[in-house]
Amino acid sequence: MNNRGVRELLDRLLPQQCLLCDTDVVSAVAVCEACVWDLPRVSVACYLCAAPAQHADRPCGHCQQHPPPQQASLAPFAYATPMDWLIRTLKFRGRIEIGHTLAGLFMRMVEPVNLPDALIPVPLHPGRFQERGFNQSEELARALARRIDRPVLKKALRRARPTEPQTALNTAARQRNVRGAFDAAQTPLPRRVVLVDDVITTGATTAEASRALIRAGVEHVEVWAIARTP
Repeated sequence: MNNRGVRELLDRLLPQQCLLCDTDVVSAVAVCEACVWDLPRVSVACYLCAAPAQHADRPCGHCQQHPPPQQASLAPFAYATPMDWLIRTLKFRGRIEIGHTLAGLFMRMVEPVNLPDALIPVPLHPGRFQERGFNQSEELARALARRIDRPVLKKALRRARPTEPQTALNTAARQRNVRGAFDAAQTPLPRRVVLVDDVITTGATTAEASRALIRAGVEHVEVWAIARTP
């Protein structure tokens, strides 16, 4: 059975209620078909940064002037209602099971052309991890990895220093905030990896993490995120 067949089988497993409208559903992603179709999608995006764009076959204007280090980015949804609620509920309310829902929705929208050797979550600083109790990017990476049968290398990347929350920072401040914030493992890393995060805003975090992986010898970095801010 191919990857799509496995996903379709998983989506029929358990009866439950839709997370968004409480309708009874038989779906492992716990979102009914009507709500899936109402989710805010990014129909055309820059293949380098996943920002909404006019053309999917060439970089956006910003990436032409400032190419990011990663070779590709995928973020099928816009960070808007109700996708923003799902992500915040996972991230700030500890609803870890929503990681499986978001991974399932991601894979319904995206059919990766070339699968990676491994998935690497964007790490939290140990202090933030202890405060939150989990890393939402790691939960997403695990759920995605199960669907494509690839390993998760949760120790391949680490936060070398704590950073300020990015939410209230502008683009330039975000870039300064994460500069040099990541170190890659000293052990050999796979040639092709996917870097997993929940949301891409300006791309500063994923770009800096990608640079660390490339410095460590990774040849191809692709970023997968659930959503992209407009």
